[in-house]
Amino acid sequence: MTLDQARIGQKLIVREVLANPCQPDWHGWLTDIGFVPGEPVELLHTGVMGKDPLLFRIGHSKFALRRAEAACIEVDLYA
Repeated sequence: MTLDQARIGQKLIVREVLANPCQPDWHGWLTDIGFVPGEPVELLHTGVMGKDPLLFRIGHSKFALRRAEAACIEVDLYA
C-alpha cells in the first residue's frame, strides 16, 4: 500500500520511496526529510474531509505532505 491510503493512527513502516515521473525531485526530497526504508511512520491528521494536507510523524519529526507526494511512498503495516 502507499502512504496516501493510511488511516489516522495507523502504525506503518516505509518499504520504498518511488520516483514520480512528473516530479522526479520528490524522490530525493522525501528521502532527505526521513522517508527511508525501515523508518516507522504514522498518519496523525488529515485536512478537512480527509483532503490535503496529511500530517505524518516520521521518527521524531512531523511533516505535512500532499496526497500526491504520499502516494510515492510504499509502506507496510508495522508489526
